[in-house]
Amino acid sequence: FVVLSKPCEPDWTEVRHSLEAQFPRYWLPDDFIVVPALPYTSVGKIDRKQLKQQLVHTEQSAEEI
Repeated sequence: FVVLSKPCEPDWTEVRHSLEAQFPRYWLPDDFIVVPALPYTSVGKIDRKQLKQQLVHTEQSAEEI
């Protein structure tokens, strides 16, 4: 999951090449999923359930277009 600091369409090939220069290839994700913000629980951890719901909502919105 990726949260962009400003609205833009990054060159994902360039992002991948930059990350490959810093990390082993097996650490990199197969896909990058852009979300508006990461949801957190009350104790400050990433709320995976909310993130999954956000993803499902985004996929449903894309299907409606």
